[in-house]
Amino acid sequence: MKLDLSADEFAKLSGEQKKKYIANLFVQSSGAKPVDPLSTPVAVITAGLPGAGKTEFLDTLAKNMTDLRFNPPVRIDLDEIVGVYPDYTPKDYYKFRDRGNLVLERTIDVARRGRYNVFIDGTFSGSSGASVKGVARLLDAGYRVNLVYVYDEAKVAWMYTMKRRLETGRKVDLGGFKRSAKTLIDNLSDARKRFSKNSEFSISLVVQKELRDKDFYITTDNDEIDKFIKLRYNVDNLKDNDDQETH
Repeated sequence: MKLDLSADEFAKLSGEQKKKYIANLFVQSSGAKPVDPLSTPVAVITAGLPGAGKTEFLDTLAKNMTDLRFNPPVRIDLDEIVGVYPDYTPKDYYKFRDRGNLVLERTIDVARRGRYNVFIDGTFSGSSGASVKGVARLLDAGYRVNLVYVYDEAKVAWMYTMKRRLETGRKVDLGGFKRSAKTLIDNLSDARKRFSKNSEFSISLVVQKELRDKDFYITTDNDEIDKFIKLRYNVDNLKDNDDQETH
């Protein structure tokens, strides 16, 4: 997605104007239409480690919706949001992440107020309960929320994260990856406790199989989902390529 303003015009906008502009740009360029007042809007929110295959799963889901001629959702992805900034480069990802998260929240607000179906592509590892609060806001707005936990082993997800670094130049800090592994599980557990009795909330587990990103095992069985949430991630032996190169 590209701005329809020049870099100079964009730079002259205030921080608040930039958030509003990018949020509206995402909604308008999605091709989505507001959900009929007599129907319930749907939000699909991904959860999972960086490199677990969340984006690829949503790609498959979006294609299936298109094939079935469903109204396309507004797809909200931090990686796409930061890429809109004219001075963004993948190596500077962490410099843009905070402002990108603010735009992401604004985009969700715009889509929610307009009653658009949404796909929120993220890790669900926000600190201070932000991820769980986002679910609550959507439920309060009358959405049906499906939280999709995309699981892969930490060592495999980290391998794909490093592979993406080589391909795009975008570095993901190993310390941040490990923190995500903890807060992700904490947030999933909290969401299960808070919303399990809400009929408009559901959680699905997607487990990567041997043919990665093309073959998934999907279940909504509560006992099996709980088993994977309690499994936790083994991140103790993960190594950063940068660390290895310095020894």
